[in-house]
Amino acid sequence: MKLGTTLLLIFKYLLFLLVVAYLGFALVRFVRPAEDLVCTGVKVELERDSVLSLVDEAYVLNLLGQHKISPKGRSFKDIDKEEINRLLDKSPHWDTAYCYRNSAAELVVCAKVVKPVLHVFTDGGEEFYLGQDGRILPLTGHNPELCVATGAITHAFAARQLTPLANLILESGFWRLQVQQIHVDSQGRLWLTTRLGEKELLLGDASNLEDKLERLRLFFVKGLPKAGWNTYERVDASFDGQLVCVKRQQTK
Repeated sequence: MKLGTTLLLIFKYLLFLLVVAYLGFALVRFVRPAEDLVCTGVKVELERDSVLSLVDEAYVLNLLGQHKISPKGRSFKDIDKEEINRLLDKSPHWDTAYCYRNSAAELVVCAKVVKPVLHVFTDGGEEFYLGQDGRILPLTGHNPELCVATGAITHAFAARQLTPLANLILESGFWRLQVQQIHVDSQGRLWLTTRLGEKELLLGDASNLEDKLERLRLFFVKGLPKAGWNTYERVDASFDGQLVCVKRQQTK
């Protein structure tokens, strides 16, 4: 019994040594320095609004391709991640963007995408989107369904005057359904055109927007059902604490 026990212990010890030896061989044979790994592909991870977004994975890949950056098949030591980060930083379409290597030897591009809130067409023939923070977002080929703004609009005017209005409209279940267009006239006044009945609502400037929109909402909910939906064609909310209504002219 003692001899059998001794032989069993020797066998277990030899087996243990063989396992250790194999693991050591595997580490030397198969584990390579991280920078010697070959990139297996590019993975794009975007934090964005699933509906209101101007960019997708294809946009990011096209951006890399346009600048002749093709990481796949190249050693990570030959991939300039700082160059890619600098390229990503130039785009206005995201707040933050960066890249890194994951455990699957993929180059991962992460970005927090800016949400567009308004589609702008200026009198000067320029077209762009306005981000929720007021930044100008160039066209990308994606056209989310948003309220449209037209008229005498500059970049500065859009950032200061249209951004708060567009955010309020988008965040309001009522106004998001009602407003189809914002127009800026030659005096810089803000007009809204409704989808139903195509009423013109004058806001004036961008001051006290929440109060103006709330007065107009109450008028739509409580006043129009009594007066008749087609009674008025224009409502002026630019004056504090009141609404001035213009009746629709009756056609003969």
